[in-house]
Amino acid sequence: MIRQIEQVLILEDQPVMRGFLVKAVKGAFSGVVVTEASTIAQARQALSQSEYSLVLLDISLPDGNGIELVPLIKAAQPSCKLVMCTIFDDDEHLFAALRAGAQGYLLKEHPLEELVEQLQQILAGRLPLSPVIASRILDYFHQSASQPDAMVQASVQAEDCHLTGREKEVLTLVAKGLTSAEVADALGIGVYTVADYIKSIYRKLKISSRAEATIEALRMGLIKA
Repeated sequence: MIRQIEQVLILEDQPVMRGFLVKAVKGAFSGVVVTEASTIAQARQALSQSEYSLVLLDISLPDGNGIELVPLIKAAQPSCKLVMCTIFDDDEHLFAALRAGAQGYLLKEHPLEELVEQLQQILAGRLPLSPVIASRILDYFHQSASQPDAMVQASVQAEDCHLTGREKEVLTLVAKGLTSAEVADALGIGVYTVADYIKSIYRKLKISSRAEATIEALRMGLIKA
C-alpha cells in the first residue's frame, strides 16, 4: 500500500484536458504538487529536475509517443507509478504500453468523479484500469485461450519460466489484484518476503509491472479471464 502521492507529472498537450487531469489528481490525492508538461521534451526536463510519485502520460504528443518514455522513467525513477491517460482503446496501444511497463491505463472519457476513483486505486496498490480496458484484456485472453496453439504456447511458457510453487502462489494473488500486504496475510509470510518473491518472479518472467504479471498469470493458466 502506498501512503501518499506527493509529486505528480502530467504529460498532456491539450490545455483543457491537462487542466481536467490536474483537477482529477488534486481530487484524488491531498496535498499533491502537480507539474505540467505539454511535450515529451518538457517532460524529460521535468524528470531530470525532480522525483515523481506518479506520472500520467498521453500517447499521441506533438514530438513523439508517450509510451517511449515509460521504460526511460522506470529506469531513472523505479518507484514512480506510470499510468497512460489516452483516447486510444485499441489492443495495439494498450499492450504496447503494458509491455513497456505502464502500471495503469485510463481513458480520457471518464467523468471527473470516476477518474478520481480510478487514481485512488493506486494508494491501495491496485492497477488503475478503465473498465473497458480491463474488458479488452480479458477478451484478448479469451480469444487466445480458444486457439489450441495459444494454449500450447501458454503451457510451454509455464514450464520454461521455472517458477517455484510459492512463486506461482504469489503471482496468482498479485494477478488477482491483492497488495503485497494482502498477499503476505493470505500466505502467512512477511511483506518483505513477498517483495523478494515478486522481484524473483519479475526477473524470471522478464516483466516489470503488476499489469504484465496479470497478463503472464493469464497466459500460464494461473487465473481465468
